Amino acid sequence: MLGLIGLNTPHSTNPNCNPIYDITLCQKYKGVCSVYHMNKKHWNTLDFNSIVRDDEFFSMIDDSYNLVVRGLTKAQQIELDNL
Repeated sequence: MLGLIGLNTPHSTNPNCNPIYDITLCQKYKGVCSVYHMNKKHWNTLDFNSIVRDDEFFSMIDDSYNLVVRGLTKAQQIELDNL
């Protein structure tokens, strides 16, 4: 799963994340924190109203995507590359 956006919380998202990267982001930005209802090691919450640089936001999304792709089988990764 790449990430979650709640119907009742449209102002934030929960991207899948690398645990080391997550700690760095939580320390750097007030609007990034561990998710209280999911595995805190692999997920965080990003508040869209917080001041997170665009390049960091897109990097978080890219990181989440790459984590998902690494979890696919080699055949699925090749099929994805061919799309």
